[in-house]
Amino acid sequence: MFFEQFIYKKASIVLGQSNEILNHIHRLFPKKECYLYRNFPNHSLNKGVLKIDESQPIRLFYAGLLGVAQGIIEVCEQIEIENLNIEFHIFGEGAEKIQIENYLQSNPSKKIFFHGMLERGYLISKLTSLDIALVPLKKRIYGSVPSKLFEYSALGVPILYFGGGEGEDIVTENNLGWVVPVEDYNSLNKTLIEISKLQKKELFEMKKQVSEQAQSNFNLALQIEKLIKNNVF
Repeated sequence: MFFEQFIYKKASIVLGQSNEILNHIHRLFPKKECYLYRNFPNHSLNKGVLKIDESQPIRLFYAGLLGVAQGIIEVCEQIEIENLNIEFHIFGEGAEKIQIENYLQSNPSKKIFFHGMLERGYLISKLTSLDIALVPLKKRIYGSVPSKLFEYSALGVPILYFGGGEGEDIVTENNLGWVVPVEDYNSLNKTLIEISKLQKKELFEMKKQVSEQAQSNFNLALQIEKLIKNNVF
């Protein structure tokens, strides 16, 4: 706490990735000059072509670190999609990789598919052909906003958010998809039932809406321009 307050006190300007962070700093130093800086992607590089595959079931995916904080092994154990028009695809590496592989080998009927780590360019192309991104955290982390919210939105991918905190507000306020309380697997499975009833054309309309929201509200160039006008840089 001493070093935290010392750093904030000496800083001329503070950039925070969430409003929770800025509010925390203002409680310590009410007059400190603070600005919000989101981890927006470069849209010109990441914007994908919106895709939908009518012949496939709804394909939910997780892509990223398979660590304890994300809890993907527990997601695999708890989700109930065997009788739904949904598949779950996993991409990544991490501490839970072996557990996930062993669990899926023992439970082939779960309709969960593990793809390992893919090269970034190929992964982005693959993800844009899928339908919904799962963004989970085992526990709500104060001040955190997963950058995946902005990355997937830029790709036009609806989000099933399962991480708590300010991320819930971002998903809800921008109509990016669905929000489920952290570790509430009953609610998660109820939401998956509702998702399974969607037609692919409805999902495609959602993709267009999410893409439009990202272009309007998660724009890196406009964010930098605003900060420059405020003499941050």
